[in-house]
Amino acid sequence: MSRRYVIVGLVFLGMMIAGLRGYRLTAQDAPVPVVAAAGGTSVQDALHRPFDFPFAKPTRIDEVAKILSKALNAPVALDRAALDRQDVQDDDEVQLDLRQIRLKTGLKLLLDQLDLTYRVEAEDNLLVITDKTGSENPVDLVLEQIKALHKDVHDLQDSLDDLRSSLGIDDGAKMRKPTIIEELPADANAKDKDKDKEKAKPKDAAPSTQHTKPRVGI
Repeated sequence: MSRRYVIVGLVFLGMMIAGLRGYRLTAQDAPVPVVAAAGGTSVQDALHRPFDFPFAKPTRIDEVAKILSKALNAPVALDRAALDRQDVQDDDEVQLDLRQIRLKTGLKLLLDQLDLTYRVEAEDNLLVITDKTGSENPVDLVLEQIKALHKDVHDLQDSLDDLRSSLGIDDGAKMRKPTIIEELPADANAKDKDKDKEKAKPKDAAPSTQHTKPRVGI
């Protein structure tokens, strides 16, 4: 009887050991969450603190967002418009296995794999996974467009200079529109001068109409 209890006990103990080993393997295979910063730290401050990115195996981008949200104790949103612009799906995967690096550095390395980036809405303590267009400040975006336009204008000027050089046009020569005087023919100018002279001449005195009486002789 006691022998039967011993056998049952050994079987039960073996099952427990096997279960613990299976649990340990499962825990090792699962992605390890990013190490969160100290409680109460904002996302903006957490960007400069050391984090672990143990994504040794490919992980879906939507799962990465959930893990980051849990680790930061803050909402992490996927910019759907940005994902559409980059043709990124929720099941597209990223992979990064780094330890004790700043969160901002790890996010850049992680999201660059899908041509994505991030921005922080400090007032809402929100981390947004987006693309370059969605991450830029509108004012900065306009300035970048102006710079690009300025560069295009310079490129166009260089092309015009090359064209002028190939046509043998002197760079120092300047084209100007003809003035009205240059457009008038020479005979027209002569006629105008004659008219001016006629106006300048004094008019002849008109003949007097007064009759003088003849002198009567004495």
